[in-house]
Amino acid sequence: EKEQVTDTIQLNQLIKEAETFSEEYKFRETIYVLKKIVTDYKDYLLENNPKELVNAYLDLSFNYSSIHNQKYELVYTKKAIEICEKKGLITTTDYLTAYNNLHVFQQNYGDLKSSRETINAFEKYIDKLDKGEVILSEKDENYAKRIFYRMEISRMDINTQQELIEKKLRDFSKFALDSGNEREENLNFYLSTYDEFCYRLYETEQYFLAEKHLKRF
Repeated sequence: EKEQVTDTIQLNQLIKEAETFSEEYKFRETIYVLKKIVTDYKDYLLENNPKELVNAYLDLSFNYSSIHNQKYELVYTKKAIEICEKKGLITTTDYLTAYNNLHVFQQNYGDLKSSRETINAFEKYIDKLDKGEVILSEKDENYAKRIFYRMEISRMDINTQQELIEKKLRDFSKFALDSGNEREENLNFYLSTYDEFCYRLYETEQYFLAEKHLKRF
């Protein structure tokens, strides 16, 4: 029992140290401490505080992203998802954040195959949510749905499915405007998604359409 308390004290010290480095934007130092946490205390956290382990993995992913390390930002985001699913944390904000981040990372690196797999997996989650098999708070239910709107739009072909994209954007807009307490958050997410759509038009040299939508935007 004494050894466990000592370990807990040391763990809390490491967590505070990681938080301090993070606040100072010392990404490599934060990574060093977080890796010690997920290595030395993984079993303890998995048994006693899996949410803290998920947070550590998400923080590792963020810090690796901050130093442009594609490999490990993906690795640790996936680990966060795995722990959430293993320990029954799929109704937490962290789980939704991990899925959102994973999709964004895959999109940013042009890994469309993995991105589609992520969307398909999250679609099954949304289906369970719609059927009442997964229960979320109002805030997290809105978060999950706006993530999925963005995912759906991202997987539509910018060259051949523009009408579908525009319809889905209208649906997203209506959802955001009618979402009560979460209206501001949903609208911000919608506007970000609309901006991504315009950028995709520009990337594919559809300048006239991009300009038309930017004026509307």
